Amino acid sequence: LEGNFKYMHKKECVMPQVDMKYSDDLDIDTKKLFQEIESMMNGMDHTAGVCKSRAYPTSEYMHSHCYVRVSVLRKPHRDQNFMQNCFEQLNSLVGSAVPDGAYYSVELAFSGNYYFTVKKES
Repeated sequence: LEGNFKYMHKKECVMPQVDMKYSDDLDIDTKKLFQEIESMMNGMDHTAGVCKSRAYPTSEYMHSHCYVRVSVLRKPHRDQNFMQNCFEQLNSLVGSAVPDGAYYSVELAFSGNYYFTVKKES
């Protein structure tokens, strides 16, 4: 289980990633939601850092829907209680951002062992 653990000394590798896919008929303030998720993550875990966040609206869908996936690295303090609390807060934030009548899904997952992020600088 080496993977990302040998890169853990790099500050850049600690950032969570937020990916959001949604039907483009939904009126969602993605920038606000991303900011709220980042603030929540840092409030729960001071090592979280910035969240790389992307939104993918699509005009091709069946039934209005929003799917948000947040992936984080495994760390000793990110135990079952931490993940459950984080999941519940994510569910609340996403549920508040999605308009009535639309479906939404939230997934909180650990990144794989061979995943890391580095900011490339020349």
